[in-house]
Amino acid sequence: MTEQEPIRKRRRTPRILIRIFSGLVILFVLIVLSIYVLFNFFGTRLLRQMIQKKVYTSSQGLYTIDFSDLKINIFTRNISVYDFCLTPDTLLYRKLKSEGKAKTALYKISYRELILRRINFREIWINKNFQLREMEIIKPEIVLMGFPDTLTLRKGRFKNVYEDVYPLASRIFREVYIDSIYVERARIISDKEGKPGKQALGQYEFSATLRDFAINPFSYYNHDRVFYSRDIDFKVHNVRYSLTDSLYFLQAEEIGFNLVKSRIYGKNVSLRPNFFSKRLSHAHQGTFFQVDVPGFAIDGINLYAALTDQKVHVHKVILEYARLKIFHNSSEEAKLARLNTKRRKNHKPFNKAELYTVIAGKLKSVQLDTLVIREASLEYFRDLNDHNPELRVARMDIRVEEFQLDSLAGKRKDRIFYARDFDLNLHDIVLRLRDQIHVLNAGHVYLSTKRKVVDIEEGMFYPDEARNMENQESRKNTISVLLPDLQFNHIDLVKAFHKQDLVFGNLIVESPDVRITKYRPSVKKDARFRKAGDFFNESNDDVVYDLLKKYVNSISGDSIIVNNGFLGFHHCSDTLDQQISSGTFNLKMYAFLIDSVHGMNQQGYFYSKDFDFDLRSFNYISPDSLRQVKFNRLHIATRDSLIEADSISFDRTREPLASETRRKSNVSLKFTLDNLFLQGLNHKKLFLEKVLQANIMMLDNPQLSLKAGDPVILKPGEEDERMAASQDLVKFLKVSKLIILKGDLAFDGLERTKSSYFKLKDIDFSIQNLDMRLPDKGKMNGSISVLFH
Repeated sequence: MTEQEPIRKRRRTPRILIRIFSGLVILFVLIVLSIYVLFNFFGTRLLRQMIQKKVYTSSQGLYTIDFSDLKINIFTRNISVYDFCLTPDTLLYRKLKSEGKAKTALYKISYRELILRRINFREIWINKNFQLREMEIIKPEIVLMGFPDTLTLRKGRFKNVYEDVYPLASRIFREVYIDSIYVERARIISDKEGKPGKQALGQYEFSATLRDFAINPFSYYNHDRVFYSRDIDFKVHNVRYSLTDSLYFLQAEEIGFNLVKSRIYGKNVSLRPNFFSKRLSHAHQGTFFQVDVPGFAIDGINLYAALTDQKVHVHKVILEYARLKIFHNSSEEAKLARLNTKRRKNHKPFNKAELYTVIAGKLKSVQLDTLVIREASLEYFRDLNDHNPELRVARMDIRVEEFQLDSLAGKRKDRIFYARDFDLNLHDIVLRLRDQIHVLNAGHVYLSTKRKVVDIEEGMFYPDEARNMENQESRKNTISVLLPDLQFNHIDLVKAFHKQDLVFGNLIVESPDVRITKYRPSVKKDARFRKAGDFFNESNDDVVYDLLKKYVNSISGDSIIVNNGFLGFHHCSDTLDQQISSGTFNLKMYAFLIDSVHGMNQQGYFYSKDFDFDLRSFNYISPDSLRQVKFNRLHIATRDSLIEADSISFDRTREPLASETRRKSNVSLKFTLDNLFLQGLNHKKLFLEKVLQANIMMLDNPQLSLKAGDPVILKPGEEDERMAASQDLVKFLKVSKLIILKGDLAFDGLERTKSSYFKLKDIDFSIQNLDMRLPDKGKMNGSISVLFH
C-alpha cells in the first residue's frame, strides 16, 4: 500500500495541472468572448459617442459624424463601418468666412461601407498612430461645399483637398500609415452652381488604389509622393471638366493613370470648345481645337513631375483613330469686342487662342519627343459658325518630332504646330477654296519638313459649276486641273506656314490636264502692266491670281518642270460652252517669282526669268468662229533666245454682211508657214515694251492670201481701228536679218463693180536691219526702214 500511494500522487498531479490549465483557457475564452460580445453590443455605442465627441471638439463644432453600424473583430483586427456620414455646419462656416477665420475648404463625406484590416490597436491606444494593412472604401462621396475667399485658393480649389488632409488628420492622430487603400466607385461633387455656358467644378466618379499611404509631416512636404502615396492607380469615370476659364470641356468615359508604371490611359476621350462661352467669341484671333479619341495609352510619362512641377515630358506617344476639328475665329463680333475700350476695362483681356490655351493654368509645359497619330481624320472650319468644313481629310497618318507646348510656343517661328519636324500622310482630301467656287481633291498628299518635300498624287482641281452659275452677273472665270503627280522639292514649309511665302527649290508636275473657262472679260484688260501693289487687288479678275491671293503673299522657286501637259481654253456665253484652244505642252521655268511687284512687272512671261516652252498640236478658234490658228509645234527657249514653229496656219474669215445696201469692209486672210526660225529674241523686251527684237528671223514657204472688200469711209474724227489692231501684241519690230524662202502672196481686191487681183509665187528675199513702228491708236505716225538684198 505504501508503494502505491506515491505512484497515485504522481499521476494525480498532471491531471490537476491539466484541469487548472483548461479552466484558465476556458476562463480566457469566456473573457474574450465577453469582451467581444460587449464590444459588438455596447462598443458601437461607446465608440460612436467617443468618435463623435472627438471629431466635434477637434473641428470646433464645424463637423459631426454618424454611422449606422460599426463591427470590430479583435481576433482578425478588422473594423467595418457602415453608412458613415461626416456632416458640416454650413451656418458656422459662413460665419467663419465673414470673420476671415475660414482657412480650409468645407466638405461633406459619406460612404456605404469602410473596411479596415489588420489594425494595430496598441499603436492607436498608446502612440496615437493609426496603422493598418488595408483599407477598402465602397462608394464614398465627397461634396465640396465651400472654399476660403482667397485668390490663391480660388484658382486651385482641388489643391485644398490635398492641403487639408494632413491638418485635419493631425488633430486626431500623430501619424496615419496604410499599406493599401482601395476606393470603389467614389464621387467628388461640387455644389457650386456654374454660370451659363460654364461648368463649375463638376461631378466626378472614380476608382483608385493607393499604396504605401502615409499622412505625416514627412509625406506632406515630400515631392516624391503624390497624394501622400508612393504609388497610385487612379481611374476617373464619366468625366466632364471645364478647362481654361470655360473655353474648353474635357469629356471622357474613362481616364486613368498608374504612377509607378508611368502610364496614363483613356477611353472615348474628347476635348471640345465651349461654343456657348462669350470669351470664346470675343477672342479676336486664334484657333480652337476639337479632338475625339476612342482610346489611348501613354507609357513613360513622369507623373511626379506632371503633378508636382506641372511639367509633362514623354518620349513617345501613339494615338489611333483620332478625329480632329480645327475652328478659326474670324468673327466681326470678336473684332468689335477687341476695339471696345470700355469692355476691355471690365473684362479680363483675352486676345489670342492657341493650343496652349487648353493647358494654361493646369500645366507649365508639355514635351513629346515623338508623337505618332494613325488613322486619324481632320476637318478645318474657317469660322466658328461654319457648318461645312473648308478642309476635310478622311484619313491621315502623322509623325511629329520634338513637340513642345508652353507659354512661348506660339511665338517660335522655327516650328510648325509646335513641332521641330513632322511627316504627314493625308488621304482623300477635299479643300473648298475661299473663292467659294473651286474645290481641290487629292487621293494622297505627303509633307515632310525634314525632307523638305510635298508630294501630291491623284489631284483634281475643279470648279463647282452649279454654284458658279447661280448668279449670272457674278459668275467667275474658272480653272480645272487634273494632277496625277506633283512634287515640291527643297520647300521651306516653315516660311510658308508663318509668312505665307511659298519658297521651293523645284516643282515637278507630271501629265497635268488644264482647262480654263472664261465667262466674262477681265476687269483690267492690261493686267500684266499693273502698278506695284495691284497684284492682289480685289479688282483683278484673273482666276489664278484671285485664288492665290487668299493663301500666299509670294511664290518663288528655282525651277518648275511640267511634263506632258494638256491645255484647253474655253469660252462660255449663256449656256454655250465652246472650246476655243487646245494643245499639249512641256514647260520649264527658271527663277520663278510671283509677288505684288516683281512677279508682274519685271520677271517676264510665265513669271520667270527664263523658260522653255514646247507646245504641240495647238488649235485655236475664236468665239465668233471667224479666226483660226493651228500649228504642229511651237518651241520657245529664252536661254537660247530662240523661237521655232512648224506647220503654222492662220485663217480669218470675212464677217457677215451688215446690210444689203451697204456692207462693212472686210478682209479674209489665210496664212500658212512650214517653218519659223527666230534667234536672238529679247523676250523680256517683248513682254515689257512690246518690242520684237531679234538677230535673225527665217520664214520657210510662207503663203499669204488676202481678199479685201469695199474701202471704209471714215467720218471726221473717226479712226481706223485696223491700223492699231496689232498693237496688243507688238509696237516695234526690229530684226537684224529677215529671210523669206519660197514665199507666195495672193491679193484679191473685191469692190461693187470691179475687182483687182495679183499673185506672187516663189519669193526669195532677205531684209537687213528691219525697223518697223506700228502707228499708235488714233494716229498715223507709223514708220518703216529696211535694207533689201
